[in-house]
Amino acid sequence: MSTRSGGPLPPHPTPTATATATTPTATPAPQAAGTTLCIRLSAAYLRDVERADGSARSQAELEGLVVFALVSTLWRPRPGTDVPGGLVSGVADYARLRAGLAPPHWTRSPSIPSPDDDDNDHDHDPWASGFSTVAFFLDWVDTHVCRDVVPALTAALVLASGSSQWSPALWEAITGVPLAAAWTAYQQDLLADVAAQRRALHMSPVGPDGLPVYEYSADMAAVDPAAAAHFRLAIPDPVAWLAEATAGALRALYAGREADAPRHIAGVRLVVRDFDGVAHTVDAAIPVHGAAGAAGNGTRPGKAIHVSVRYMASVFERVGQNVELLRREMDGVMLHEAVHVVQHNGFGSAPGWFVEGLADLVRLRGGLAPPHWTRQRGGRWTDGYSRTAYFLDWLEPAQTETGTWTGIGQRVQQLNATLAMQPWTRGLFEQQMQIPAGHTVASMWDRFQASLPAS
Repeated sequence: MSTRSGGPLPPHPTPTATATATTPTATPAPQAAGTTLCIRLSAAYLRDVERADGSARSQAELEGLVVFALVSTLWRPRPGTDVPGGLVSGVADYARLRAGLAPPHWTRSPSIPSPDDDDNDHDHDPWASGFSTVAFFLDWVDTHVCRDVVPALTAALVLASGSSQWSPALWEAITGVPLAAAWTAYQQDLLADVAAQRRALHMSPVGPDGLPVYEYSADMAAVDPAAAAHFRLAIPDPVAWLAEATAGALRALYAGREADAPRHIAGVRLVVRDFDGVAHTVDAAIPVHGAAGAAGNGTRPGKAIHVSVRYMASVFERVGQNVELLRREMDGVMLHEAVHVVQHNGFGSAPGWFVEGLADLVRLRGGLAPPHWTRQRGGRWTDGYSRTAYFLDWLEPAQTETGTWTGIGQRVQQLNATLAMQPWTRGLFEQQMQIPAGHTVASMWDRFQASLPAS
């Protein structure tokens, strides 16, 4: 994710520089025609930086914002050149980066399109995010593709002697590489770096089965003991319950491919609370207990599964106060959430329908489908949850033609493993799930629907 360092850029004249302090970040102020530029800076913002990170960081932030504002003004493309705004803000942050004034929260992160209802196959505009995202891209191009790319763009688009108009063809003429190809190569480099860092970040040890062994804990402090009565009745040992579900999710996704299991998380915490809903999984900080390789702030990355005692109480009544049936339902819920702890998601690009459908597939294949799940016609594969789970189950049956049990399926396992290394696309899904030639996900969904009984 890129972090914005400057605000909107209004029209302004050729500058020298003065400064006042009024706005949240550094922004060239509107000026009458002349030669003086007023850069507005927020004193309150800089004081907040100083309180949080010290006077040296505040001074560096001040200098970085001034550089951003000055370059935003000086790097003003000639009228009619149609230069994307994201390129302008990116050049300004590029100058800040090259001046050694990048703030510590800037990171070279893959720019992954947000998941939508279907896929992420649409083209991504390299300039869409602007600011530090583009700055890091320009820096990479300068290092790996074409030296002095920014001065060349300046000569073509900014200087009075230039005569060019912005276009991808201009980029290719300057760098020798099509813009889309350069952006793709840059993203692949970033993804490879992230994947390598995750592989190297071995927070958790490995057990005899080759799978990670996480630290487990349970927190019931936020729930009234009376409200937690049904939970304690069905789950007498919460930590063992959490560990068993997580181990089951690991086996389902990584049996036979243990090296793909995530070891960059240190532990999993169960949080039992009273809230609307069923359960959800979030990132969490796991406290350090003298572990090697711990982060400097006293925590390590992990996950937390929140479970609702309100939901458990409703299930308890629905099943006629049968503790065994309550436990079975909650075993299924916990297995679903444990999949979210250990599954890969293409750096956040996998669509929700697949993320939730995979979790319910593991629950289905684990024999923990609740009574209300049914294979019936209707909906779309993008509905997620059990509807998607049954579709995945049909695409790769639980047993081969010779009767061999496939677990959740080698194709699904491979797709999940691939999402540790690269972002989601519909083409990737179709390839990994071995959609037959001449078919698409949509046509296979139609065939699946035709195989089901009418509602």
